[in-house]
Amino acid sequence: DWVNPMQNAEMTADLESYLATVSQSGSSQSSWLAMASRDQVTALGHKLDNLIVSCSFDGRACFDGTTVVDTVSQSYGNCFSFTVDGQVTKAGEESGFSFLMNLEVYEYINLLTSDSAVKLFVTPAGKRRADGRGVFVDYGRQLTLAPGLYHTIRLHPSETSRVPAPYSACEHYERDRLAQFITPTECERDCLAGTQATDCGCVTDAEQAEDRRVALCSSDSPPERACVERVRSELTCSCPTPCHETSFSFDHTSADWPIRGSLLTTLEDVRHLANNSRARWFLNRVLDEYREVGEAAALDLFKSSFMRVKINLKDLSRTIIEERPVYDAVNILSSLGGLLGLYLGISVMTLFEFIDLLFNLRHFLYLRRRYKQVTGAFPANDEEVEETSFNIVG
Repeated sequence: DWVNPMQNAEMTADLESYLATVSQSGSSQSSWLAMASRDQVTALGHKLDNLIVSCSFDGRACFDGTTVVDTVSQSYGNCFSFTVDGQVTKAGEESGFSFLMNLEVYEYINLLTSDSAVKLFVTPAGKRRADGRGVFVDYGRQLTLAPGLYHTIRLHPSETSRVPAPYSACEHYERDRLAQFITPTECERDCLAGTQATDCGCVTDAEQAEDRRVALCSSDSPPERACVERVRSELTCSCPTPCHETSFSFDHTSADWPIRGSLLTTLEDVRHLANNSRARWFLNRVLDEYREVGEAAALDLFKSSFMRVKINLKDLSRTIIEERPVYDAVNILSSLGGLLGLYLGISVMTLFEFIDLLFNLRHFLYLRRRYKQVTGAFPANDEEVEETSFNIVG
């Protein structure tokens, strides 16, 4: 039989002792709890079958034409990426993903968290992590979804292209010095770990510890705690804005779910879908609450763990934002020539005339010099020069 971990007095005492040690540093609990190994994060996090009670895409079962990949995050636990196979050809209310989720709040350890929610990240399809560890998830853009609500999320994709130096400070990711990164978020994470490894001799990210072959920082070591906090407060990284990025804008609305009077019907539907003993235990507890206390208390208990989520495209269009230089070298020369022509009367024809004048002047000076060499004196006028030049050449 399943037992709530908070009912285990020994476990609770150990956690309280651990958190008391962490609190001495003045840092957040979550930053130090993120130092668990990947295997520990995987074991402690939600499992796909337990978190997703039901899932559909365009009205059919989610796993028919949809690829689901597990990704482990030190900050967020187990992440599940749903990728549609092929092109999305529908938009609007009747399309997209539909989820019924169970946050399993009855398993939460209250000493470690004071809230419950699902983090939603939307990333362009086809992106793979540079280190080859599964699907890339852009943790820099997120949406927090609370239980007890019916969330509707409408997405609109956009592409932004920026002009690189000398017009802006953007750089191209996935090439040159940023070849190993896809977004600035990844760059900043790597920068933090590198600075911690150099200054402190340890890192707070277990994944980075494996990659860099350095030890994990310990919350029991005051020098390491002090060093890590100093690095975080003084950190400066060269992670510029990307020259090209694809992002999604969110239109997020939510409604109360389920409403009064519909609890028993909803409870019955969810009980048929629940596929593990822990969820069924919780649903039976909700039903007991309904019988013993009333619908209001049972409704609050049910809503503390379950939620519905609908995700679709607003339409099949996308917004493209492209930066272009207002002036480049050609435009500057063109504008300069136009101004000179306007204020000084200079044109291409005038330029050629000026060049012709220089050649004629050079020719004239040459003939004068030749005339002096032959006659011993300068000519009286231009006609005499021309005549003398004819005789000399002839």
